[in-house]
Amino acid sequence: MHIGINARFLLNQNLEGIGVFTHQICKRLASLMPNHAFYFYFDRKYDNKFIYANNVIPRIVYPSARHPILWKIWFDYTLPKQLKKDKIDLFISFDGYCSLNTDLPQIVCVHDIAFEHNKTWTPKLHYQYMHHYTPLFLEKADRIITVSEFSKQDIIRCFNVDENKIEVIYNASSIVEDSNVQSDRKIESPYFLFIGAVHPRKNVLNLIKAFELFKQKNKNDIKLAIVGRNAWFNQSLHHYIKESAIKDDIIWYEKIDEQTKIQLLQDAYCLTFLSHFEGFGIPLVEAMQFGLPIICSDNSALPEIAKDAAIYAPSNDVEAISKQMERIVDDKILYNNLKSNAKKRFVDFNWDKSAMQFCHLIKNYI
Repeated sequence: MHIGINARFLLNQNLEGIGVFTHQICKRLASLMPNHAFYFYFDRKYDNKFIYANNVIPRIVYPSARHPILWKIWFDYTLPKQLKKDKIDLFISFDGYCSLNTDLPQIVCVHDIAFEHNKTWTPKLHYQYMHHYTPLFLEKADRIITVSEFSKQDIIRCFNVDENKIEVIYNASSIVEDSNVQSDRKIESPYFLFIGAVHPRKNVLNLIKAFELFKQKNKNDIKLAIVGRNAWFNQSLHHYIKESAIKDDIIWYEKIDEQTKIQLLQDAYCLTFLSHFEGFGIPLVEAMQFGLPIICSDNSALPEIAKDAAIYAPSNDVEAISKQMERIVDDKILYNNLKSNAKKRFVDFNWDKSAMQFCHLIKNYI
């Protein structure tokens, strides 16, 4: 069987969300299904580390599709020609888009539909494209994968999709623990930790405001560590931190290596993840892996993923977030219970299990 894979998000040193899911599932599929050929369709030069096995055949299909007009050209004109040339039997797309110009069966992964909940979280042209085409993609897809029960129900509500067409396959942690890890960015004081792209949807500004309120009421040495690239290309958050009365207690690492990430997770006091919306929230699972208690928002998929490993607050309520910070510091029994619950909850997320679910789906087409 010839299986086509949309590999556009397999980007070296820039794997986030969709890219992580694509990478972790595909490298296992290549191993689980050695007698089948996987054709990986990139839209630019690729890194050989993504060619996982001899049954993975890379293709570069132009143009480089990073704009709505180019998405349309790539998926509906240049890609279908290559699919036909390679005699593909099944096409899998991990980024929510698919080809409307092929009769091949397609499995489409829709991680979330955050763009339907707040237009300002997405550039205008991107929103217009996704708002117009997502219903068409969902109708065209033979099967739909999403990463949480919340996202499944959200897709059903927004687009009236048959629930039997959608399957939930969870994300997991990709971190390989190393007890000997050492980083020159080790933080000596206890600290709250945020991990994720710094984007308005991630609500980092309200997190900082809540931390400011916490520090005003509590004279301690706890700091706030923000780990993530500035995904919105503006300097307003940098400016806010610079003007903050507690700027010395806020640390922002825009780019770190894997060792530093492990070090920061090992040493953190707790994870603070107060997004306005998440289809899953991989940092939650990464925190659970290290037994970290979690403070997170009470919205979208977050309670489903974190369950009793977290305490919750509304993402727009700065005072409520601050009070949960106080609570997790003052109540040691609560803190230890959350640590124990985090380790137990972590075992429910496993890439091997998720890849096997995917493998079973593919075998329906053999």
